[in-house]
Amino acid sequence: MDRLMPMLPAGLPGDAKWPNIVYLRLLAPQFLSGYTRLIYLDADVLCMKADPKVWGLALPSGLAMVSDYATLDRAPHDLKGMPRRAWLDSIGVKSERYANSGMLLIDPAVFAAHNFARLLPDYFARHPAAVRYDQDFLNSVFDGVWTELGPRFNYQATILEAGYTKAIDPVFVHFCRRQKPWWGQEDNWFSPTDPLYTEAYDRVLSNAGFDPQTYRRPNYVKFERRIKYAFYRWLGTRGIKVAREGRTIADWQRRSDFLYEFLNQGLRSGRFADESRTAIPRTAETPWFDGRFVKTWGNPLHKASSAG
Repeated sequence: MDRLMPMLPAGLPGDAKWPNIVYLRLLAPQFLSGYTRLIYLDADVLCMKADPKVWGLALPSGLAMVSDYATLDRAPHDLKGMPRRAWLDSIGVKSERYANSGMLLIDPAVFAAHNFARLLPDYFARHPAAVRYDQDFLNSVFDGVWTELGPRFNYQATILEAGYTKAIDPVFVHFCRRQKPWWGQEDNWFSPTDPLYTEAYDRVLSNAGFDPQTYRRPNYVKFERRIKYAFYRWLGTRGIKVAREGRTIADWQRRSDFLYEFLNQGLRSGRFADESRTAIPRTAETPWFDGRFVKTWGNPLHKASSAG
C-alpha cells in the first residue's frame, strides 16, 4: 500500500463507492513478478471452492475476466436510456465485449508491461463518461482481447436468482449489489439474496474467531412498503396475482432466457476458456413472487405442499 499509493497519478476520478484505492489493483502485479498467475478478488466475493484448472489457462493478453452480466442486454443503470453501443463508444470500447473486474486472472509479466500510471490520466481526459472508473479503463485498454471465463469464476448478483446456480456451479460468488450477505438476513423485502450465503459468511467469520453479529447492518424498508409487499404475498398464497407479480415474473423469465442463450452460445463456440462443456440444460427451478422480488428458493407454497 505504501509503495503503490505514491505511484497513482493525481486527479483520478472516484467516489464513495469507487475510491481511488481501486486503481491499486492495476499497479500491484508489477511487484509480484515472481508468480506466473495471480487472482484478484473484490472484497464482496465469496469463494465457494477451489478449482486449480484456472492456473493452467493461456493468457495471451495477460488478463482473463468474466463478462459483466448487468450490461449484456441493457445499458448500465448509471447511463439509463443510452443504447449499449453508444455507451461502449463513450467509454472507449470498440468491441462488443465488456467485463466485470471483480475477479481478474492475471499473468503479471504480460499485464505489468502496460504503463497504467501513464495511461490512466489520458484515458479519463478522453472519456469523462467512464464512471465505473478502473473497470471501464481495463475494458478499454484490453478492448476485445481479454480471455473470457465462464460465469462460474465471477457469479454476479445480477444472475444469482436466474435459476442456473446448480448448472453453473460457481467457484466465486460476487455480491455486487447494495445488500451484502454478511450484514445479516432480513425478511423485509430488502434483497432477494438466498440466506445460504449469509450462513456461509457466518461460518467464515465464526471460524476466523469473529462474532458475525458485529458485522450486522440493519436495512429498513418503509413501513408502508412492507405492508404493500406483505399484502401482495398474501394474495399470492391464495392464487390471486397482482399486476406487479406478472411484470416481475415476466422480467425474470426474460433475463433467465437471455442468460441461458448467452451461456449456451458461448459453450458451443468455445468462448469460455475454462469450460469443456458444450451445453447446459434449461433451469428446472420454479420462480415465485414474494411480494417484491422473484426467487427460486424458499417457496412457502412448496413447503406447505410437502408438509401436507
